Amino acid sequence: MKKPYPLITFVFKHLGAAAILLIALSYSSTAFAAVSTSTEQATISTVSIHAANAQLSGGILTVTFALQNSDTAQPDIRYGIDVLSTQKGTPQQIVDTSVANETLSLSANQSIGRSISYPIPPYLSGTYQIVIEARTSSGLPLGVAFAGKIIVPASNQGYATILPSTCFLTVGTSTTHYLPQQRIGVSSTDILRATCQVQSHFTSVQTLSPVVETFYQSQFGQMVTAAPSAQQGSVFSPGALHSVSFLLLVPQMPQLYEAKLSFADSAGSIVSNPTFFLYQVSGPSATIEDLVLDKDMYARGDVATATVTWTLSPDFFSGSTAREAYLGLSLVDGKGFSCAAPVSQTITSSSSIQIVVPMQITATCISPTVTASITDGTGNVYAHKMLIVISAHPPINTLPWSKANTELFAFILVLLILLGAFFALKHGMHHVEL
Repeated sequence: MKKPYPLITFVFKHLGAAAILLIALSYSSTAFAAVSTSTEQATISTVSIHAANAQLSGGILTVTFALQNSDTAQPDIRYGIDVLSTQKGTPQQIVDTSVANETLSLSANQSIGRSISYPIPPYLSGTYQIVIEARTSSGLPLGVAFAGKIIVPASNQGYATILPSTCFLTVGTSTTHYLPQQRIGVSSTDILRATCQVQSHFTSVQTLSPVVETFYQSQFGQMVTAAPSAQQGSVFSPGALHSVSFLLLVPQMPQLYEAKLSFADSAGSIVSNPTFFLYQVSGPSATIEDLVLDKDMYARGDVATATVTWTLSPDFFSGSTAREAYLGLSLVDGKGFSCAAPVSQTITSSSSIQIVVPMQITATCISPTVTASITDGTGNVYAHKMLIVISAHPPINTLPWSKANTELFAFILVLLILLGAFFALKHGMHHVEL
């Protein structure tokens, strides 16, 4: 059994607009930004990955593992696998990623098993390390574990190889080249173009089309477009190296985006490795990276503790318009009744990246739902996140009383009355006989 990485802990120190949530994995490409300049050590996650195992059989890789949570509920858990090359003489790098189409929530101390089936694509051959990642939909890392090594035999199918080191971005008519992971800032009206060199490993002429999937913040997040964007194909000669340019989607909403590029053949099958591009659409934006509660139920008079991990774009407090930022929270029970008065507090450029908010409980709160939002002074909502917690062991007097329960109780009551009348009558007849 592979040992999990310890609890992911981040240290933030005077990072300003730089990447403050440095990825615990040295091979990860996702970056985050915020305006916080506080110095702190913050525990981001209590999720760990155990019992990770990878088995390759019949061209299908099966990865099994367990997600284990600690003492607080954790929502918005996405998970997937990374395929890392381990070729001698070359730096270790991710050659493919597969993210499961599922979002989980774990209660305190809950463990759940999962498996991922990954058909081996034709462009993989050699020895690879398999890694399991758990993240939030915004890309915040929660846990990581190695599942093992696999050896993939060479395929007799043709394929293409994108050379990530040759890829670059250009904006509009500018000839300046930007690195794929440079996370350049662009306007929502800009034309963003990517260029890569692609090596053909086909034995015949092929027409290949770039397929671009655009994700909100990271590939663990929501896809921005309803379907991958297919663009005009290029003719690839056998064994030739081609330079291919294509457009990336620039959404209207200011935020960080990650685009995944691969190539498909004329039948629509993906025949190349993926590569990734990060870019930021300029403008004020905010993200609630994580939201947790300290307990799964509360009694009147308790104080609930909500922990919010947040980021703001570097230009949130800059520009021609001065903005204020507010973090607001509300708490209701499983039936939708309020458990606490709404709480609001100001966020500044020096605020902690992780804010602990106490909430005074005004009524019994079973299976609580906490909602957090980040707004400006005029009420514009820049981020919104909800956490639904299911109480593991609610008090008996709080359990719902259904119609079926009522009918059963009435039946038992009538039966007891009839039995009592029967025995009373029988007892009276006995005395008459005497």
